[in-house]
Amino acid sequence: MAEDDAATQAARTEEPAGGAAEEAPTPPPASPAAETEQVLRDEVREHAKYINNQYFYGVTASESTFGMSFDGSSGRPGAATGPMRPEEVRQALRHYRRPSGAFPRAREILGRRGVVVLCGADGIGKYTGAVALLKEVASDGGPPTNLSPALSLAELARLKFGNAGGYIVRDQLRDGDASAVQQFEVQRLSAALRGQSHLVITANLGVRPRGPLADLMVDWAAPDPVELFDAWLADLPEEVRVAPGTDRLREHVRTLGCPRDVVKVMELLADGPERALAGLENAERERVVAWFDRGPSVEEVLEVAALTFVTGTPEPTYEWLLDRLKALYREKIGAIGATGSSTSPVVAGAMPQSRRRDQTESLVAVGNRQQPNLDGEAAGRSVSFVHPGMQELVLRQLHDRYGYELWAPLRDWLDELAARPPSPLHIRLGRGMALYSTLSFEEVEKAILDRWADGAASERLAAATTLSWIGLDGRNASAALGITKRWAQNSGQRRAVTAASALGGPLGGRYSSDALRWLWTLAMRSASIRTVACAALGMLFATAAENPDTTRRVLNFLQIQLRQSIQPGQRQRDRRATFETVLSVLSARDAATDALVVSTVIRADARNAVRLGSLWGELMRSAPHRKGARSLVFAALEALSGDQESLPAVRRLGSAMRDVLSPEQWADLDEDLRQEADRTSGVPIAAVLTALLGRRSTDNHRFNLGRPR
Repeated sequence: MAEDDAATQAARTEEPAGGAAEEAPTPPPASPAAETEQVLRDEVREHAKYINNQYFYGVTASESTFGMSFDGSSGRPGAATGPMRPEEVRQALRHYRRPSGAFPRAREILGRRGVVVLCGADGIGKYTGAVALLKEVASDGGPPTNLSPALSLAELARLKFGNAGGYIVRDQLRDGDASAVQQFEVQRLSAALRGQSHLVITANLGVRPRGPLADLMVDWAAPDPVELFDAWLADLPEEVRVAPGTDRLREHVRTLGCPRDVVKVMELLADGPERALAGLENAERERVVAWFDRGPSVEEVLEVAALTFVTGTPEPTYEWLLDRLKALYREKIGAIGATGSSTSPVVAGAMPQSRRRDQTESLVAVGNRQQPNLDGEAAGRSVSFVHPGMQELVLRQLHDRYGYELWAPLRDWLDELAARPPSPLHIRLGRGMALYSTLSFEEVEKAILDRWADGAASERLAAATTLSWIGLDGRNASAALGITKRWAQNSGQRRAVTAASALGGPLGGRYSSDALRWLWTLAMRSASIRTVACAALGMLFATAAENPDTTRRVLNFLQIQLRQSIQPGQRQRDRRATFETVLSVLSARDAATDALVVSTVIRADARNAVRLGSLWGELMRSAPHRKGARSLVFAALEALSGDQESLPAVRRLGSAMRDVLSPEQWADLDEDLRQEADRTSGVPIAAVLTALLGRRSTDNHRFNLGRPR
């Protein structure tokens, strides 16, 4: 940690002249000995302000190159597991063309063994092929169900396969079990599926030999692009099919190896071949390639290299960060060349105009923000690329064209950025790192993220936000999930904290079942890590609050854990830890608004209000947790005061609580809530309180008691 502290100190020796709004005053990173339970809990909650705020679900996300899996209405990533909707299946199979050879072989194995593994590179149609296979082999069933890529063969073999429509494991993570164990589990899995259902696994595995799965594997291939083009074209109006330019598009499609790229062309073709041809030209890509082809100077390369990781930063901060990158370059590689050299003497009247970034050939632009943004950054000039899509294009060119001379100082610079006090800069850095991971995921994981996750609090934030951006994007999401699993299981307390932060954000929202399971395991592990896991579970609960399906999954999970803890034979320690964890999760507040999450849940779906009432009732039956649970109920009712539309859900909430509590417990709750309302002059809360207690009016003290317990 001595080196980490030195890097942090070096990053703070100078501050950008106009960048105060970018950096929030933060005390120095805590030493390992000082990282107490409270420190770690506060850290995760602080991370929540960055990971679950408008960066991912609003302003910045809409400006980014991410969003492949967005829910168009909210910008949130859809769940990667669970049953597919019928419309999703129809959309996936629209104009589908089977790859010759691979499809019949996969169909034969799937029908005979119940499971098949489709192998090949990303983007060649393995997932769509899996849907098509199940639709054909399991034609009598409903839509397939997506399972977690983190499930091992042993875990898959223990599942009960009840969906006749089949199951898909997309981009399965590598199984760490020994070959002999894997062979046994493959046999168990095949036996469990036979006669019950079917399972298709997709994987990015290399060439043979492939161990126990070899006889289940099929090397997948992309369908013929021209056949796919013609199938899609047949459904378009005749004026589009015969329009000038359609033949040129067909010739271009012939060169594409990825079905995804063919579909993009066809979506453009619906508005005419001219638009499709214009889209293929991709003016931004051509401009970026041309800029690099002309041989930019060292300073120009460093300018765009810095911007790929901090685009959108206020200009004073960006200039200071760029100067720091230049200094690291000089220290690592040597003086910058004479062209545009920052070390050459400054001649009177010839000072370089470093802020003139509006030249026609430049990739960099400066925009004026007229008002402070949602992060508190002051109005003023900020630096970004001319077009948002250029960020990924430039990063790819840097990766393909330059080696040690650029990337050695750039990685040192990235380490310094990560060590700076937590700020919006870490969100921008995380987005750049997530893009970097699409080019070299293993390098980012092993050389950067593993170190950051075991570093100071700000470095852990940088690692967590990187995984959050990956989860939001979808590319490499299963691999990012694998990282959090490794960090959570046996990589030390700091990496466990980083994993918890990431699982409380978009990555956990994408794989909510895995996130719930692993965070719960952390919560049960020890008291010190429990507070961290509880904070992360609260983050996940907040993330899910406006999505009724995900909220239902979270509440059902909590109900199962609570019921198991009160079964005979359970240890008192585990029971107490379970009740504390559930109460902590239900007490979560939105990081951006500080609003109680349970109030949002009650408003969003009355059915989830019933599940919530059942949980609250069980908490009130526990003497050590009764006071906290009652206070939470009253706070939720206060938040709903004046909201007439929430009253039906509140009535269902109260009814569910009555079903759990004994008559005496319900009467005590009634008295406590009325006294609390009187102490707070609770006239506005009267209607909500009346709805919860099931009365006709605030003057009627009669209510129907639930069944005795």
